[in-house]
Amino acid sequence: MKKVYKYFCIISATLLYFSSAVFAENVEWKNKGVDFSAAQTVYIDPNIEYYPGTILFDVDKANVANAIKENKKQLKKYKIVSNKEMADFVIVPSIVEWSSRDEYVPQKSEVKWTTVVDYEDEYGNKAYSKYPELSVSGGYRKYIQFFTVKFTVYDKDNYTAYVYVDRREDEKENKNMFERAVKNFFKEFNKTK
Repeated sequence: MKKVYKYFCIISATLLYFSSAVFAENVEWKNKGVDFSAAQTVYIDPNIEYYPGTILFDVDKANVANAIKENKKQLKKYKIVSNKEMADFVIVPSIVEWSSRDEYVPQKSEVKWTTVVDYEDEYGNKAYSKYPELSVSGGYRKYIQFFTVKFTVYDKDNYTAYVYVDRREDEKENKNMFERAVKNFFKEFNKTK
């Protein structure tokens, strides 16, 4: 049993070491009162909603719209129409946040124990205690980009049928991560049918 546990620990540590540093989280909600199987057509609203305070610093709005346009081919179970009135569903993309930050990553940290005298009596007997001190040396800065995109799908009666939210952050460019998020949305929305 110890041998199995040892191999399990080695494999887990290896997977953690080689795993990507990308943080990606997505949440989806599906309205159970909507019959997705009967729907055939989808209209993708070209007017992308931008939440207040959202500033695109590495792309322009045309690049964001183009990423959605190029990845709509992933939507294979629905027919995309150009007339909103003919659509069973309307997809409205929203950029909730689009930003970046600098992070300092310490390169080396070490715990040093410091001994202090807590008490000394009249005979010179001393009581000691130790407490840890963290020593950090070296390090580097990394540039993290992050965004949150939300896709809201409305039915013909303008009720919310489906919501998909994707948040990502990494040292990669937002525009590349955004394209993958859009692709993932279309693939997930396919599964509603």
